[in-house]
Amino acid sequence: MQVQDRKLLFAKQDEQNIQALLLGNFETVKKHYRQKGEDKLTDEELNELSLNIVLHYLYMYNMWRGLYKGQENKQLEFDKEDFHHPQTHDEIIWFVKRKYPGDYIHRCSALMEMSESEFRDYEKRRQEFHDMF
Repeated sequence: MQVQDRKLLFAKQDEQNIQALLLGNFETVKKHYRQKGEDKLTDEELNELSLNIVLHYLYMYNMWRGLYKGQENKQLEFDKEDFHHPQTHDEIIWFVKRKYPGDYIHRCSALMEMSESEFRDYEKRRQEFHDMF
């Protein structure tokens, strides 16, 4: 994709392909989280969160194509296994915590399919991981 002669995010991808990937991946992600958090986020928030997740993975998957041998043909469709990936959980936590700082635990645990207790433990471990860097 190019804007004013600059390549943005998606090297070696044409605009039509990126649009199709974005729309398809967005629908996959939004459908998944709509089922988990229908009453936890507004539709607009759900759209924003879904787009954040989609852009994160589409950029990463596409970047892998140029960086790693054997990944030249990496599929750019959202991998459903990534719903349970720590980077996806990070996107959810950062987004929901910013929108609902006083009530993020309940919302995140639902979206991440955890009990509130499991979420608290997960968040603590994840913060410890981030603190290492």
